[in-house]
Amino acid sequence: MTTLTGTALLTGFGRFIADLFESTTTGAGTTTTLVDTKLTEFGDRRLEGWYIRITLAGTNQWVVRRINNFAAATGTATVTPAFPATTGNATTYELHRYDPTEKFRALDDARAGVFTDVFTVLRDESITGDGISTEYAIPSGISGSPVAVFLETPLSPGMQWNTLTNPYMDSLTGWAASGGTATIVNQSQADPGVPKYDSAATKWTIPLNTAVTYQQLAAQLSITPAQVAGRSMVAAMWVYSRVAGRVTLSVSDDSGTLTNLVTTGTHTGRGWQMLAVTVAISASASTTLTVSLNVTTGAAMVVFMNRAFFFLGDQFPIRFDSEPFSNVEFDSNYQRFKLPYGVRRGWQLRVVGKAILSPLGNTAATQVTNTMEVTEQTAMLLYAEAAGVLFRRLGLKVNDVANLQKNMAIVDEQRQRLRMEWQLPSPARRIESPFR
Repeated sequence: MTTLTGTALLTGFGRFIADLFESTTTGAGTTTTLVDTKLTEFGDRRLEGWYIRITLAGTNQWVVRRINNFAAATGTATVTPAFPATTGNATTYELHRYDPTEKFRALDDARAGVFTDVFTVLRDESITGDGISTEYAIPSGISGSPVAVFLETPLSPGMQWNTLTNPYMDSLTGWAASGGTATIVNQSQADPGVPKYDSAATKWTIPLNTAVTYQQLAAQLSITPAQVAGRSMVAAMWVYSRVAGRVTLSVSDDSGTLTNLVTTGTHTGRGWQMLAVTVAISASASTTLTVSLNVTTGAAMVVFMNRAFFFLGDQFPIRFDSEPFSNVEFDSNYQRFKLPYGVRRGWQLRVVGKAILSPLGNTAATQVTNTMEVTEQTAMLLYAEAAGVLFRRLGLKVNDVANLQKNMAIVDEQRQRLRMEWQLPSPARRIESPFR
């Protein structure tokens, strides 16, 4: 996903509205003055009311102060209130006619205004069918209705390419628990959620304040470490947990725990989730090759496991139908959607929707590195909306009008073109309240 940092967005926005001057001090200042002979071109008092934003790392970094006096003869700007520390020679800084703090706020506020055209696509796979329900809550983060809903096509783990023993996890064979108690639970009508697919699954009860692992070692695999040395492999497992952040999946070989190339290997605590990691097996692997489900220390908890995979390749094994459900209904008041029929128990739903761009936030130290999901091209639409927000809030200076009108005309034309390129399908039918 392409993103731009807060620093890049502030710079781009400043250039869009012709309100950014970047420079470096040419002399030592004080806590209330900044000296730069390049500013002499502005003339006496011209910079009064403008804002200085320090960009050099140190005590003053990201601090914004307003200029209340400017002496063109020496290039000395006096600010109030004082900087936390003196402004030395070679201090990098920016000049803004509009408060950069307000510019950041305008960029964040503009996200809602451009949502029709600039957004992120959110794919949520946290909903598991129970064989009964047809109505589900719209996943948090999705704004408005789902764009599409897809149904999982379950993949059987009983294939020769899956190197695990007992990949269905319907017995304890092949797996070893370093702590906690592993048992087998059988399918019953009273529990439509566990097991996920099969007639049985593994239940792992983890005691208070104990870090534990549930592992399959090289001796139980259908391949040897030497056979896969220097290759990419995928480990994946369906895991049920209601605790976020404590359950992870990992792979280790003779070199230790392997760094994940691609990962969804940490549980979010929302029910059934496929934990998956893609790893590069060490070229020198010869003895050790372990797939491990790990739970960090904390409160007592229960984890369920059903179907696991470990195979050569780099693609995760979860699959969804290529065609979405038709006739998806949604309710904007209750934030729920309705499918035309119930989903088979244990089968996962992928809900695809539009989400508003991520905010930069209000903290100076982090808003510069926080990101929004825009490109150099789509950021132009954000700048146009943010300009409107800023000027409505602070008032438009007369000498801004000509430049701004020109930029806005260019962006309006681009916005119409991009609307056609980015248009996504809508659900087949929308009604106001199907759940009354």
